[in-house]
Amino acid sequence: MVVRHQTEVQTVTTATGDSPTTEEQLVVLESTYSGVGATEVQRVVCDASGGQFGLTFLEETAFIEFDATASEIQAALEELTSITTVAVTISNGTTACL
Repeated sequence: MVVRHQTEVQTVTTATGDSPTTEEQLVVLESTYSGVGATEVQRVVCDASGGQFGLTFLEETAFIEFDATASEIQAALEELTSITTVAVTISNGTTACL
């Protein structure tokens, strides 16, 4: 059996109101695929005017300021020992959160 890899896009959306909330979103990807790696896209939508959020990969978390630029997010993610190279694009403005 031949299984072709698919480019996958996952969307995580979060928003907070005027009162403080604690929110944790966990995206778990499990696979037994052992073929050639595929490019994966993670889309995070953030609606905040302060604070920070965390992006976790293999039990390591990069904490990102709400107003971080694409290069700041990229640097934070590449500091994780399990990530060597990552590309970050902000498609709606110039900072992480709207």
